[in-house]
Amino acid sequence: MKMNHLRLGSILRHQACSINTQLVRSNATATPVKTGNDRANSARTPSSNFAKTGSNSGRWTKKTFGERGKQDYTRIGLGTQKESQFERARKQLIQKHSEEFTLESQSIFNVLEKVEYYNSCWKQDIESAISFIKDPKFDGKLLSDRQCAVVLKMTGEMNSQLNHEVRNTFTDQLFNLLESKKANLGVQSFNAWLKAKYDNGCSVDIVKFYETLAKKEIEPNVETFENISLNHGRNGDANGIIQLIQTMKEYEMGASTKIISSLVYAFASTNQIEKAKTIMGSFESKKNIINFNELTLSFIKGIAFSGKFDLLQKCIIELGKELDLTQAENTALLFEPLYLFARSSNNTEQVEKIQELIPKTLTAASSQYDIAIGNFYSKILHILNGNNIKLAITLFKSLPESFKFQAQKVVNIVFDRKVKSNADVNEILEDANLMRLGGINQIPLLFAVQEARSGNSSRFYQLFAAFKKSPEYPPFKDRFFVKNIEVGMMLTELHNIKIFDNQVTKFTDIYVLLEQTEQNTTMYGSFEIDMFKKIQENMIQKYLVHDKPFFDRFSALVQKETNLSPEHMKSLFIKNYGISFEESIKSNDLEKAFDTSIKIGDINDKAFGHLDLLVASFKARDIQLFQKVIDQSKKMNSEFSVNIDIAVAFMELGKYELADKTLSQIPYLRISPKKLAFIVTREKRKGNVDVLKHLLRLVYQKRWVESVQLNEMAMSIVNMYVAIVLAIALGVVVAGHDSLYESAYAGIDTNDYQGYFNENDGKWNVNNYYNPYHNFHSHGQQAAHDPFFGLGNFNINDFYAMKYFKFSGYSEESADKLCTEMKYLVDGSTYLTYYCKYINGSIVGPDAPKYPIVSDANVPTPKST
Repeated sequence: MKMNHLRLGSILRHQACSINTQLVRSNATATPVKTGNDRANSARTPSSNFAKTGSNSGRWTKKTFGERGKQDYTRIGLGTQKESQFERARKQLIQKHSEEFTLESQSIFNVLEKVEYYNSCWKQDIESAISFIKDPKFDGKLLSDRQCAVVLKMTGEMNSQLNHEVRNTFTDQLFNLLESKKANLGVQSFNAWLKAKYDNGCSVDIVKFYETLAKKEIEPNVETFENISLNHGRNGDANGIIQLIQTMKEYEMGASTKIISSLVYAFASTNQIEKAKTIMGSFESKKNIINFNELTLSFIKGIAFSGKFDLLQKCIIELGKELDLTQAENTALLFEPLYLFARSSNNTEQVEKIQELIPKTLTAASSQYDIAIGNFYSKILHILNGNNIKLAITLFKSLPESFKFQAQKVVNIVFDRKVKSNADVNEILEDANLMRLGGINQIPLLFAVQEARSGNSSRFYQLFAAFKKSPEYPPFKDRFFVKNIEVGMMLTELHNIKIFDNQVTKFTDIYVLLEQTEQNTTMYGSFEIDMFKKIQENMIQKYLVHDKPFFDRFSALVQKETNLSPEHMKSLFIKNYGISFEESIKSNDLEKAFDTSIKIGDINDKAFGHLDLLVASFKARDIQLFQKVIDQSKKMNSEFSVNIDIAVAFMELGKYELADKTLSQIPYLRISPKKLAFIVTREKRKGNVDVLKHLLRLVYQKRWVESVQLNEMAMSIVNMYVAIVLAIALGVVVAGHDSLYESAYAGIDTNDYQGYFNENDGKWNVNNYYNPYHNFHSHGQQAAHDPFFGLGNFNINDFYAMKYFKFSGYSEESADKLCTEMKYLVDGSTYLTYYCKYINGSIVGPDAPKYPIVSDANVPTPKST
């Protein structure tokens, strides 16, 4: 559609406003710009009044553009660049406290500063921005037009973590949020929105875009037209760009490098090569105002999009003569042409030949390279989103090593999705081969087989047969878990809680599978029909434990067809070994329990039940068995793990000194998060609060684990105290606790400490001398007469202490226990440290507060200081 967009905008603006109003460049609230093909309301009569009204500051003059043209855009090998307002603001932020950017953002402004400083963002940054803007208390008018633009830029090329579809969803969500909050959406914001849409590969109805600007009285600038030209160029609309340039000339505006580049791209991408070369030739002598290298690059992108392999090769070689492509910032220029050619040709052999012309840079040399490589990665994700694993793996080869793990993770996720979606088996086999060759995953078919077990049987047969012929099978053919795949499908039915008729049919099919895959004699005929009835009756535990003839016959049949050893066959029923172990421990048959533990350990290749055996053998004074367990554990675990188990066993026996001595024998001891989680879960299940307390004190003093695990342990202890107190109280109101009231925060991990305290005000936080927070509600944290004045903010340790006081009551005994037995909480809180040191009297000091306490019959008096 040929039309003068500027003149069209004037008509739309006047019709919307009904009066001649002055254009406003910013601080206007915008509506979401809708995309699509609906242009029913766009046919308006052109007018010459658009952009001629308004203040002088808003007028576009030839002089203004001329100054811009002499210093135009990104330096690409040659030429200079005029810094954008965005880039200048970013550099100013360098002067600020950069270390603050490593902390958690406290407001939308923190997010924006961090994003501008790094010139990139992550998904968490976008989600934080959404959270802050959605806050009912947030005033959108606090955000300037430029800041709104930064918010929208975050959803475009600034983010290299997400694919295009996800980024575009965030673009729309943030734009709608900003509008609903009446933020100052001006020309910069709309430019950022349009560019984000372009970055995310979305089509934009330019006529409707102009209509929105006109209704909001927002005057476009050169950047607006540049972004419009990008959209025209991607659509191959050269005529639209030519018309845009002619319109700009009428209003004393010249075309910038970006607009001319878009024109070159539009011609080249639609096979109008000679026209593209003519445009480039007309500007070859005007390198003082046009960046010719950017025109060349646009030409390369255009022929890459059109899929012209030979011409693309030739152009990249010629470009290498002009620019040093071994430099990272120049290498980055060729990522987009590579992507465009890959999408258009879908020929991996040709793509690999183009890749050979692009030097692989291992480390980044500039922020420009970081942005380019990030955008390239995001584009590959877009390809993967279409399940084209073959092409994506080929392109991943161009990424630096730092992207390798990320690429492997994403490819494996997409491969898993294809397997689950019943994709063609041949396509899965081809992808699996590429994943092996590309170093993405050396056993993709093994995962595919296991995933396909729950799906279509015939499809599983094909994948399993391919797996056995693949290079993945030989290293695993004698491993138990692979043999388990061969018989696992039939055994799945044996462990089901409920067996249905259709599963019985499937059970029969699995025996046919064994015949097909092992190429052995038919076993279906030897399988008696009464076995199906027994499975239907859901009596498998009875069969396995009591019906020995059935078990032996079943075992012999499976061993014959799969070559499983008798030990491996028994291991398929490892659950029964576990039951046997527990029964042996309870009946004090420790030798049998030890033998069972060894059997399970041999099957799983890891220790089983050693901690239970250590405790039981020590209680039984069986020192010989105690040592046998230790020796067996040393065969399967590290020295760290063995000593930790011995120490925990001593703790469960109440031998805390022996536990400390055991742990002290190993210097530089560390407890893995997985090991600690196992111990905490075990002690919580057993209700051993004293063990948890002692262990927590040790790991806190030695700094064996991260603070987050200390918090989890502390919360476990507090919750166990709560359970104990509630069990004793049986609904009786303890000191200051209203048993009929339950906080919405109780039992929930939260950072909203202020909300937690306020919500419980007057309900359980009573004015008790032994409660270190008793003045908080009456006078506030910064009350001048509060003895805690100036001690800082509340933190997670205070939260746990408050919960402890809530359920244990406020008394001299509970206060002493807090200060002496919960040092891990006290040391982490300035309030609790001050309280325990001076007020509660654990340590008497000269600075103890001397303020009066109103005595009450129900409130205990303080200790003498």
